[in-house]
Amino acid sequence: MKYPVLDDEASRLQLLDDIGLMHSGHSAEFDAITDLAAQLLGCPIALISIVGEDEQWFKASVGLDATRAPRQDAFCGHTIMGKEPMIVRDARHDERFAANPLVIGEPHVVFYAGVPISIDGEHNLGTLCVIDKKPHQISDEQLEQLRGLAKVAEGLIASVKTQNEMNRLRLKESRKSEELSKTAILLEQVKELTGIGGWELKLDPPSLRWTDETKRIHELPLDYEPNLDEALQFYGPEARAAIESSIEKAMSDGLGWDLELPLTTALGNDIWVRAAGRPIFENGINTGLIGAFQDITERRKIAQTLQDSETKAKKAQQRLWGAIEALPEAFVMYDAEDRLVTCNKKYKEVYAASAPAIFEGAAFEDIIQFGLDNGQYPEAVGQEEAWLQERLERHKNPSGPMEQSVVGDRFLQIHEVRTEQGDTVGFRTDVTELHRQKRALERQASEMERQALALIKAMQDAEAASLTDGLTGLGNRRGLDMLLEDWEQRVAPGFEVVLIHVDLDRFKAINDVFGHAAGDHVLCVVSQILRDSVRSNEYIARVGGDEFVIAATFKNAQSAAEIIADRIIKACQESVDFNGQELRFGASIGIALAKNIGIGDLMENADIALYDAKSSGRNRCTLFTPELRAVAEEKKCMADELLRAFADDQIFPHFQPQVSAEDQSLVGVEALARWQHPTMGLVPPDVFLPVAEELGRLGDIDDIILRTSLETVQRLKLQGIQIPKLSVNLSYRRLKAKSLLNQVEDLRPWPCRLAFELLETIDYDQDADSFSWILDKLRDQDIEIELDDFGSGRASITTLLRLRPDRIKIDRQLVSSIAHEDSSANPLVKAICEMGNSLNIEMTAEGVETEAQAKVLKHLGCSVFQGYLFAPALSEQDLSQWLKNYKPRAAWTPALLHKSDEGQATPFRRRI
Repeated sequence: MKYPVLDDEASRLQLLDDIGLMHSGHSAEFDAITDLAAQLLGCPIALISIVGEDEQWFKASVGLDATRAPRQDAFCGHTIMGKEPMIVRDARHDERFAANPLVIGEPHVVFYAGVPISIDGEHNLGTLCVIDKKPHQISDEQLEQLRGLAKVAEGLIASVKTQNEMNRLRLKESRKSEELSKTAILLEQVKELTGIGGWELKLDPPSLRWTDETKRIHELPLDYEPNLDEALQFYGPEARAAIESSIEKAMSDGLGWDLELPLTTALGNDIWVRAAGRPIFENGINTGLIGAFQDITERRKIAQTLQDSETKAKKAQQRLWGAIEALPEAFVMYDAEDRLVTCNKKYKEVYAASAPAIFEGAAFEDIIQFGLDNGQYPEAVGQEEAWLQERLERHKNPSGPMEQSVVGDRFLQIHEVRTEQGDTVGFRTDVTELHRQKRALERQASEMERQALALIKAMQDAEAASLTDGLTGLGNRRGLDMLLEDWEQRVAPGFEVVLIHVDLDRFKAINDVFGHAAGDHVLCVVSQILRDSVRSNEYIARVGGDEFVIAATFKNAQSAAEIIADRIIKACQESVDFNGQELRFGASIGIALAKNIGIGDLMENADIALYDAKSSGRNRCTLFTPELRAVAEEKKCMADELLRAFADDQIFPHFQPQVSAEDQSLVGVEALARWQHPTMGLVPPDVFLPVAEELGRLGDIDDIILRTSLETVQRLKLQGIQIPKLSVNLSYRRLKAKSLLNQVEDLRPWPCRLAFELLETIDYDQDADSFSWILDKLRDQDIEIELDDFGSGRASITTLLRLRPDRIKIDRQLVSSIAHEDSSANPLVKAICEMGNSLNIEMTAEGVETEAQAKVLKHLGCSVFQGYLFAPALSEQDLSQWLKNYKPRAAWTPALLHKSDEGQATPFRRRI
């Protein structure tokens, strides 16, 4: 046997035969149950299935044209084996049904839920079931509804059994009494079990009878006695004609009807009803009509709503598919089980050798395997198994773009991402030409490197100490030193020695982006610019990677040097073409001149002047003065003192409170670095932080402030003062340090929530992958990410989407542009607030100094304020006192103002 059979199958079939249910024809009562089951469970197919000896027959059905199926294929044949419902969530993955003809063919059953039907509690005659062609979820409530409808079906079957039993009593009772009794039982059961009204029309003598439910649908009293003419008046002309025509055909041809018609009730309400009927025969003679009546107004409304929704969805799907097909790149989507959902034509064109295996529902692994078998991937030849495993792993865990070679010496760049639903969306971009160019550049670079090595070796063999720069043909540092030594001994009277120190701006970026070949090209171009800018007897040397020195003697040295420098700066502003790429750079210049001065001092002076030119904005020249040396020496002294400050624990935090824009309650504090020098006093950060950055010690300051501020918050917590959140600035260098994650973990447990503020001026796009990785790791440790000074640097919507910060801090310079409450906010402030609100990113306003600013910013959506309106940056002791005294106020009243000696509020200009 290919299907399960009950031990008492014979007695079950006997009961089924006694009832006479098999092939007994459809009826409105059973149809109403399947209609309701399909609606309640949201499935396109619903059946009342009667399981016979070798087939199942459908007493009622919705969404299926067939009337029967072989029992060996019947899901219901399994359901009747027990007393509980049987639910198959995905028949394609159920070993009982995966190969079933009804699963792999029409109607393509995927989801099935069936409840056994029995009228004696022992023998299951069939089922009430719902079917879907896709995976479907069923709630406990829906399952109970399905059980309830099965009970209704059992009642109807019981009524059929009762009806048949009563028919066998016709020999003992009069035909008329028996028919009336049967009709009364049927109408009462329909009313009680299904909520469907019933009616009966007798022809001789003429009489019309309605059940109470039919009267309620018509909004008539229950004692109302209907007649046929009055009953037809509830319908409009077209509906009335349809019913009259159906009655005539029933009387003449014995045909039944099932219509959906508009009806106006006795109270004037317009509804839709389902009216079904069929003739009654006695000894072959039509003696009347009987039928069912149901209010389907809500069902039609739902059906119309569903139809409208389907229409809109179909249009949206068509537009989306049109957009996908228009893409110049290959597009594909796989579901959570890695089966193909859809792809555009470009995808099949790109993988032409795999095209026969690319169809809806195909497994990703099968498509890849087909491609391997048909030579789609030349790079996999000889290592097919390892290549396949690596490709499947990359597909399962996408981690950025990857390159793939395909047949025809073509190369694709693959971008794949996983959606929240588990689907995989992928694009394939043809990068064949780029790959060829890359190989050409690699060959060119390799050849240039070979030639450079050969040249270096030849130069080393020919002369150990060369006086010429091999790339540019200019002099080198040794040659310059020798020249200056000679000039120191024999400068002509009235002449001054001039050093013009040239350093290229943005040269490193050219090397990094376009390669060293492009950098060398720029150096050669610059060397020619230098030659064109001086007389033939001036000495030009390349003294570093992108540094040049012009040495000359002039009577009017300063004027001559400045003319040369201006000429060089203007020439370097012109773009340079390299293999079709436009390269742009600039030049910063330091000038030093003197009579009878030591070589070391002259070079050092030129270096000091160059440093000033670069720090003053680049693309300019600076003439050395004694004041510049004093500044340089002061910076060196400051650097020495700062290094000593690290050893003597002179770096510590101050804290500026942050309050809620809603009720001014404390939401956190920002820790700010301070340097307490033993003689200079409190040194502001804008003085020592640049020095720390030059020393490469900003990361050390970050570490100190992070550790000591957490210790401060812990001490305040022990005093009963709870800080909700601590924000600490994090420099670019520290963010990139590998030790950051370990240090943060070692500082646990934290006394409060911890947030890192990242400067918005950092170019996050230059190293997006590593930034995203470290930020994800920080979030994994429950550290919040804030983007500081927003609006003053390089951040954009792309940056926000990539970084996904918990909040952004609007730069204080933008906040200060808000003059008073009635004034219009800076358009950039508005734009930032609108962008933050649309991306659901919280916003903190820095430098809030007036109530007007607070009100305007709160209106724009800022949730947190920080500034002198509430408090300046405070020491630990002052913060403790401030927190004890601070009370949030409903009005915008300053909680604490920093007073000057004259008693006036001092505006907070910078966060230092």
